[in-house]
Amino acid sequence: LYVILFVVLGVCTVVVYVWQYYLFGLAGENLTLRVRTGLFKAILKMPIFFFDKEENRSGALVTMLETQAAAVKNASGPVLGTAFQSASSLLIGVVLSFIFSWRMALALMALFPFFVLGGAAETAFYQGSSEEAVTKAYQESGSIVSESIGNIRTIYSFSSQDFLINMYGQKLDIPLQQGRRKGHVKGASFGFSQFVPNVLNAVAFLIGAAFVKEDLLTFKDMTAVVFCVTFGAYGGGQAAAFAPDATAAAQGCRNVFRVLDRASEVDPFDKSGTV
Repeated sequence: LYVILFVVLGVCTVVVYVWQYYLFGLAGENLTLRVRTGLFKAILKMPIFFFDKEENRSGALVTMLETQAAAVKNASGPVLGTAFQSASSLLIGVVLSFIFSWRMALALMALFPFFVLGGAAETAFYQGSSEEAVTKAYQESGSIVSESIGNIRTIYSFSSQDFLINMYGQKLDIPLQQGRRKGHVKGASFGFSQFVPNVLNAVAFLIGAAFVKEDLLTFKDMTAVVFCVTFGAYGGGQAAAFAPDATAAAQGCRNVFRVLDRASEVDPFDKSGTV
């Protein structure tokens, strides 16, 4: 019976995962298309003096079209589906643990924050940086490359290659320094994520053994509670680890709507008026 149930569970998992990633991926791509199209249309209707500002150079706007739309996508694509999945795992794990043994579930609730921290640390290890300073540095470096290629004849005329290379390297120094600092933090977080489960499982089984000794629950129920709490806590940790993606998406929305909400004195797409 259990073999058949596991086979059915495996088939259902495949079907659900396929549809989950397909539907959330489709929603994310449609949103990205609308954001990039709307942003490009808003850029085209801007007055000439808009492009004279430092933050609105061609390379910076091109990088914005690429990076900020992708950041917005992270709030609605497969990442959002995974966040919902992790949150539901948290809820299901907690409910099942109380069903098997409410006494032990209450005792393990004291360890719950540490389980969540371990899951969050492990998930954060696999995620990249989304800091505003790094995004700005990539935008400025992209602007240098774009304008250099567009004015390559002028660069050759004045032999400015070394100057531009140094400028490009200085802009990329910020992501380099951030990456070095992130390396130490990620190494520590990954080590912590591997340390926490083993220690907390030992403590959980120690608590469970005390309950079994007092005949307050069976060994089968004890192992079920430990598994459910661990399962739910890691789901909560993974859901919490998606907070940086939400922050990056919010920052991306602000940058996009900074352009979208700006009114232009001359709108080439406005069909009102007479000729």
